[in-house]
Amino acid sequence: MNLLRLVRDKAARLIAPRPRGEMADPELRPVLELLADARNVLWDPDRREETRHILDRIAQLPPKVGGAQRRAKLNVYKSLAHWRLTGDLVPNYRNINEARIQLWEIERDCPVFEFQKAFLAGITQRFPQAPGPRELSALYQEIGSVMPAPRIDPEDGIVVIRRPGATRTLLMFPGIPYLMSNLTTCLLDRAVAQPLNANVIACFDKARMFYLGGILQIGNRQQTLAYLGDLLDEFRDTQITALGGSAGVFGALHASCDLGIEHVVATSGPTSFDLGLEADIRPVYKKTEAAANAGKIQLIDLIDMVSKSGIKRVDFFVGKDHEFDMSQMTALKDSTDIVVPHLYDSDKHNVIVPAILDGTYMSAIRALPA
Repeated sequence: MNLLRLVRDKAARLIAPRPRGEMADPELRPVLELLADARNVLWDPDRREETRHILDRIAQLPPKVGGAQRRAKLNVYKSLAHWRLTGDLVPNYRNINEARIQLWEIERDCPVFEFQKAFLAGITQRFPQAPGPRELSALYQEIGSVMPAPRIDPEDGIVVIRRPGATRTLLMFPGIPYLMSNLTTCLLDRAVAQPLNANVIACFDKARMFYLGGILQIGNRQQTLAYLGDLLDEFRDTQITALGGSAGVFGALHASCDLGIEHVVATSGPTSFDLGLEADIRPVYKKTEAAANAGKIQLIDLIDMVSKSGIKRVDFFVGKDHEFDMSQMTALKDSTDIVVPHLYDSDKHNVIVPAILDGTYMSAIRALPA
């Protein structure tokens, strides 16, 4: 027995970070373990016995344990398990607010498309006056085949989907939290990239600082750009378009400047950091400014950068009655001649669904020929 090695191993265990479940309150630990197990089991249609066991474990949990968000996710998984076993949708919400919270969880964390479609149809049938679910359900109904189903996990930092014979590559920059203007990257892939037979490179800003801190799993901004530049070399024979949604618009624009991408499709996002600082309801701007003041990141004059870049066209989708989003789009448009506005009669931050449904979003991506 090597005593020195045993001492070193014990010391390593003492200083090593413990898994999240081990650090949690003892009452919460079973919930976290159940959520992790359910996610692994329920994505797979062939694990029926384990699915029944997941249902039993959910039923044995005390009421209200885990908090509202985790309970919403558990209720989603409960509905999904019933659907896996019986083919029937069994909703676990009492009102439209609970339905919306569960829908949010599905959009963030469920790649089982046919279940998502059924879940949305159930909400719109029960609450026909709810515009958001109705609009999103219409998008789901438009999508046909979803094979092969994409598996996109933001914890990977960057996810690549390669499609044989593709003549386009979409470099996606979701916003906060990992959504492309309220759509998951998985759904955007199904609604847009699959019909175009386009490759997808999805980037995720875990630091939530407009991608100015880079992608944490890769490195800082310079290291991330170098990584993406090497990755894009594989796709240089295709038309590369950067897609940005919400906070991801800032990332799509400044990454395109450095990576030599000529076309950006933006949806309701920032172009000027200064325009957000005075808004107390947007704490992400304050957080990013604090990181810059601490020397962790460097703020950039994005409008000036874009005006001096090789970007040829920015298709910008925005609700014309959303004052903040309009101010961000207008700031870029007034400083360059490359912005093509797509205005919608909406005061909502998210206009990507109507843009996809009316065909304008796809047309914008095709604006530069493949």
